[in-house]
Amino acid sequence: GYLLITPLSILKYKLGIAKKIYWGGEHVFGEEFKRHIKKSPLARLRPLLAYFDNILYFMLRALPKLLTKHVVIFDRYFYDHLFKYKALGYDVTLAEKLYLKLVPKPRLIVVFDVPAEIAYERKKHEHPLWHFKALRNFYLEFARRNKLVILDTRAPFGEIQEKLEKIIARVLALPST
Repeated sequence: GYLLITPLSILKYKLGIAKKIYWGGEHVFGEEFKRHIKKSPLARLRPLLAYFDNILYFMLRALPKLLTKHVVIFDRYFYDHLFKYKALGYDVTLAEKLYLKLVPKPRLIVVFDVPAEIAYERKKHEHPLWHFKALRNFYLEFARRNKLVILDTRAPFGEIQEKLEKIIARVLALPST
């Protein structure tokens, strides 16, 4: 993946809207955090700044490739930020409208479904279990509502890879392997 530091990313850190936290769990995302994101005007802007940061990234990195007929694969897409902020309890009312109405729609979205408990074990230093449960629910609801491909990651790796290759080949109209 790419690490792109955009002017909006820098602005978010300078304004104190975003801080890099290398530890997480209940002590970071407890009641004080929830009160802060409900009251702080700057915290309320965070989902919108993330949206504009994503748009800028898309225009600088992906759009030039798409215009020259390249295939662009994202390991995460705009929706990931929306669902993350929603799961953390941010007011995403306006951001959700922007994400769902104005974000360029990809030809294919594959949701890799992982049980919340497994995600938590992998990244428990970042967020508490309730966050992963909420995030998974948002993804699955979105996937079902939009008839997206959902791959169960509890299946053996080779099986998941084979399914994914067939899905991509079908979307790109490539001969199946």
